[in-house]
Amino acid sequence: MANNYLELSTMLKVQTPEERAWLEAELKILEEKSELTYEPMGFDYEFEKDGLWIHGENATPELVADLIQKFLAKFHPDKFFIFSWAYYCDKPRLDEFGGGAAIVRAGGYETIDAMGEMQKLLSEWGEAL
Repeated sequence: MANNYLELSTMLKVQTPEERAWLEAELKILEEKSELTYEPMGFDYEFEKDGLWIHGENATPELVADLIQKFLAKFHPDKFFIFSWAYYCDKPRLDEFGGGAAIVRAGGYETIDAMGEMQKLLSEWGEAL
C-alpha cells in the first residue's frame, strides 16, 4: 500500500510584539477548534527568531492561506505572501508527485497546482503521449 503526502514549510515574518500576540491568539483559536472537531489543525507551527515557521506533513494549504490572509488584512494590507508545497508518494506510482503554490493578499488568495497547469497546456497543445 502506498501513502500520499502533502508537505510544506514556510516562514511568515513577524515584525512586532503586536503581530506575534495576534498570531498566538489566532493559533489558539485554531487549536481549540481542532480539539472540538477532532480534526487535525491543518499544519504545525513554531515561533522562531525570524517569525512564524509554518510546516507540516499532510498540511492543508488553504488553512495556511486563511491564517496569512487575516494576518495581512490586519497588519500589512498592501503586501502579499507566497508559499509552496510538494505532493509525494512513498512508492513510485505514476503521476503521484507534484506540487502547488499560493499567493496570498489581504483580500484573498489564489493557488496553482502543477498537474492542473499541465492539463491547461494539454488543452492547448493536444493529446500527450
